Amino acid sequence: MDPFVIGLVALSAVLHVAWNVRLKTAGDPLRAATVGMLAASAAIVPVGIGAWLVAGRPNLPGEGIALGVVSGVVEAGYFILLAAAYRRGDLSVVYPIARGTAPLLAVF
Repeated sequence: MDPFVIGLVALSAVLHVAWNVRLKTAGDPLRAATVGMLAASAAIVPVGIGAWLVAGRPNLPGEGIALGVVSGVVEAGYFILLAAAYRRGDLSVVYPIARGTAPLLAVF
């Protein structure tokens, strides 16, 4: 495998653990998650709009919009539950369960 790809995967893992530790150590995990998601959205939405414009502003099918809305609601629920879990539980317990549950739920 390309060393650059391995480096990106390793960086991704480190950043993922880092934001989970930040969430756990925050005084209000839900507020920290909200601020983090708003910052990430502010960074990525312009990129998405730019890609949409470069592609010639294709029409978005209704099913795609509905799927995006449902996905956003599920993701918001995930962060609410994750914040509640970090408020009550230890990082060494909550983190592995949260990491393992999300892919499992995606299968169903």
